[in-house]
Amino acid sequence: MATANDMVADMMSIAGNIEATPAKFHNLRFRPSSEEAARLHELAAEILTPAQTLQETNAHRMRNRIGTRGLSEVK
Repeated sequence: MATANDMVADMMSIAGNIEATPAKFHNLRFRPSSEEAARLHELAAEILTPAQTLQETNAHRMRNRIGTRGLSEVK
């Protein structure tokens, strides 16, 4: 089973690839339209925003666990 950190890393990787896609078309004959590029940016934001929220939530939970049980007890 994937952990929250694994899922966040995967989501951020996907978002990064989507963000980088328009740059890959600079030297090619085929280029996305401005509408396609805008949609790619929207899609990346739709993925990245929940990923960042999950990452922040997970970090907050870990801080709470460390604070209540001590670092040596956190699994």
